[in-house]
Amino acid sequence: MYMNDYGYDASAVLRAGDTGSDVVELQERLTSLEWLGEGPASSVLDASTEKALKAFQTASGLIATGVVTTSTWEALFADDAPHAGTVASRKFPWLWVGIGGGAVLLAVVGGALAFGRRK
Repeated sequence: MYMNDYGYDASAVLRAGDTGSDVVELQERLTSLEWLGEGPASSVLDASTEKALKAFQTASGLIATGVVTTSTWEALFADDAPHAGTVASRKFPWLWVGIGGGAVLLAVVGGALAFGRRK
């Protein structure tokens, strides 16, 4: 086991269905980068964690395997790790649309339509 300066095991390989403290670390980091919704970490690499992980991997220029390897750990804790809230406006076509008195961001992300509200 290799513990880096951030306190996570950079040699830990995680896959769908895995459990434990390394999964909690993954979920907490994905949440802090806004790739995974708020709430307590479940400690299970479930479908929602895998989906968030694949989106993060794509935004980081990695192959979206849904498997956490050393390169994914390094990207997660890099100083320039992409935040989900800023990726759409920097890397993808986007459009602010007024709906019902509010503005909504529409963006194409990974072939799917994503949206968010302007604060």
